[in-house]
Amino acid sequence: MTNYSEIVKPSLKDLNIYLILLFPVMLIAGPLITEISILGIIIFSYPNLYKKKNIKFNRFILIYFLAFLLYLLLNTLFNSISFELSFKNSFFYFRFFLYAYFIFIYLDMNEKVFFKKLYFIISIIILLLYVDLIIEIIFKEISFEGGRFSSVFGSEKILGSYLIKILPVFIICTYLYKKNVKLIFFWIILTGFLIVLSGGRTAVISYIFLILGIMIKPEFFKNAITTIFIFFAIFASLLFLENKPAKRIFYSTIKQMNLDEKDKKLFSFVHENMIIQSYLIFKENIFFGTGPKTYRKACKNKVYNKKILSRIKDYNLERAKINKLPSERTDACETHPHNLLSQIISELGLIGIIFYIIFYCYIIKEFFFSLTLDENKSKYIFPYYISVLALGINLCPFIPSGNFFNNWFSYAIYYPLGFFLFFNYKLRKLNN
Repeated sequence: MTNYSEIVKPSLKDLNIYLILLFPVMLIAGPLITEISILGIIIFSYPNLYKKKNIKFNRFILIYFLAFLLYLLLNTLFNSISFELSFKNSFFYFRFFLYAYFIFIYLDMNEKVFFKKLYFIISIIILLLYVDLIIEIIFKEISFEGGRFSSVFGSEKILGSYLIKILPVFIICTYLYKKNVKLIFFWIILTGFLIVLSGGRTAVISYIFLILGIMIKPEFFKNAITTIFIFFAIFASLLFLENKPAKRIFYSTIKQMNLDEKDKKLFSFVHENMIIQSYLIFKENIFFGTGPKTYRKACKNKVYNKKILSRIKDYNLERAKINKLPSERTDACETHPHNLLSQIISELGLIGIIFYIIFYCYIIKEFFFSLTLDENKSKYIFPYYISVLALGINLCPFIPSGNFFNNWFSYAIYYPLGFFLFFNYKLRKLNN
C-alpha cells in the first residue's frame, strides 16, 4: 500500500524549491505575493529543516542575527516612540533571515538543478523586459522623449533597484551553469542598459560598483574593462539622443548636488536635510534611537526638526537673492531618510550602529579573504566573491537607499545572503 506521507513530502519539497526559485518573479508580483510565498515555505519546510544535521551553520551569522533580532524586539517593546509602526517589522523581521536560510538549505539539496532553473527564470525575466520595452517604444513612444522605463513596476519606478538586486545572483547562476565568462558580461551589459533606461541613479552607481568589483579579479579584468567601455558608450549615446532617463541620471544629479556651484550638496539638498535630520534625532536619542521604522514620525517633532526648518528657510532666502528656485521641500520628512546609515542612527541609535559596523566589517573581511583564494581550487570561489560583493553594495552607507524596514527592499537586500551562506559553507568544508 502506498504511503501517503511519501507522496506528500517530495511534492512539498518541490513546491518549496520552486517558490524559492520564483523569488525574482514574486518581487515583481509585489510584497503581498512574496509574503504569502515565504509563509508557505516556512510552513511546508518545517518537517525537513532538522534533517540536514551534517550542515554546520555559520556560527557568526547565527549569533549575530539572533542578537540583532533580540535588539529589535527589545527596542520596540521598551523604547519605540510608536509601537504600532515598529511592531510588524521588528517582531517578524526574522523571516528575512529565515528565507536566506531556506535558500541555503535547498541549494545544498540539489545545487545543479537549482542554478540551472534559476538561470532560465532570470534570463526569461530580462528578455521579457526587453519585449515590454520594445512594445512601449512602438506604442507609447517612451524611449527617447518620454519618461523613465518602469515596465511592470508602473508608478513605483523601482525597475533599476530590482535589476541590480538580482543581477549578482544571475552572474552566479551563469558562472556555475554555463561556465562562460563572455556570456556573463553579455547579460551584465543587457541588464545595464535597462538600468539606465529605468533612470535609477542609485542602481546605476551600484551597477558601476559591481563591475569595478569584478574588475579586481585578474581573470575578469579585460571583460570588465570592455563592459565599462560599452556601458559608458551606450550612456553617452543616450545623452546625445536626449534620452530622459539618461538625462535624469546625469544632468539632474549635477543640478541637485550643485556640482556646478560652490555650495556642493550631498546627493541633493533634500537628501542632505534628511541626513542632518537623522543626526539631530540621533543626538536626542543616542543609545537606542526612536525605534524601528519611526523616522516618519520623529521628523515631524519640533524638538528634532526646528534646525532643519530654519535651514530650509535660510536656503530659500539665499536662492531668492540670486533669482533661483527654492527647495522643493519645506521639511525633511519622509517615510525614511533615503540613506541606510542615516536610518540606522535615527531609528536604532548607537547600538544599531554597532550592529551595522560589525556586520559590514565582517563583509569587508570576507571580501579580502575571497581575493586570497586560488580560483583553481574550487568552483565556488568566484560565486562566493560575487555574493560578498552584492551584500557590500546592498548595505553600502555612502549612497542613497530604500527603507531598511520595507518588506520589498528587505527581501531584495537579503536575497544574496542565502547564496553567501551556501558558498561560505562549501569553502569552509573544503578547507577543513
